[in-house]
Amino acid sequence: MFSREVVILYRKELRQLARSKNALAASLVLPLFLMVIVPLLVSSIPGGHGPSMHHGGEIPSWLPGLRDLGPDASAGLLRFMLPIFVAITALVTPTVAAGYTLVQERETRTLDLLVALPVRVGQILLAKLLAIVTVAGGATTVLFAIDAVVALRRGAGPGWVAALFFLLVAGLSFSTASALLISLLAKDFRSAQSVTGFLIAPSIFLTTGMNVLVPGPPALRVLALGAVFLAMAAAALAISLRVVTFERLLR
Repeated sequence: MFSREVVILYRKELRQLARSKNALAASLVLPLFLMVIVPLLVSSIPGGHGPSMHHGGEIPSWLPGLRDLGPDASAGLLRFMLPIFVAITALVTPTVAAGYTLVQERETRTLDLLVALPVRVGQILLAKLLAIVTVAGGATTVLFAIDAVVALRRGAGPGWVAALFFLLVAGLSFSTASALLISLLAKDFRSAQSVTGFLIAPSIFLTTGMNVLVPGPPALRVLALGAVFLAMAAAALAISLRVVTFERLLR
């Protein structure tokens, strides 16, 4: 499926990420906290309801996401918060891995060694993207399985869980594509982190806003948010492909 050069470079990227304790910790600690610890704490809240959750008249009609919380406080809160946590995790995790596999490698000038090899710039970036997807996607998928079990036990429907997985994939796609673009444009690791913050913060606000304001069934809200992330991923990837060159990669 992939050329021999891409496979060799991909294995090299995985070994490099595995040797970086900071990269592994940053790629695993935050997803573990957001996708496992917090949802388990929320699901352990005793059942029951407050007036604002049970009596729809106390919640404005322009906040449909809050009106869908339902009479069960813990289950409703879990369904409301989980899309936000999944989206944040999907947005943050690949950018951390990308910073270590591309930006820092450029700062230490180890990328210069790749220029002497008989490989193309597209093969180098493809191998790095595959490594980022492997680390970020592997970790978040395993953690998502735990979330899915908890959500189903708390009354969430299979359709909503499937929509949540689509959101995870879409968020990872957007974050990976934007991380590539940021890595190509940023001059150093600190600049890349700053630009990433400016990019991720509005995305988090977008996630929360759509989860609260968009009308319709909860599953459709999650699907709509995933579709937005996929469109943003396509735009970031298209821009990256237009600007990628060996000179920009190494500067």
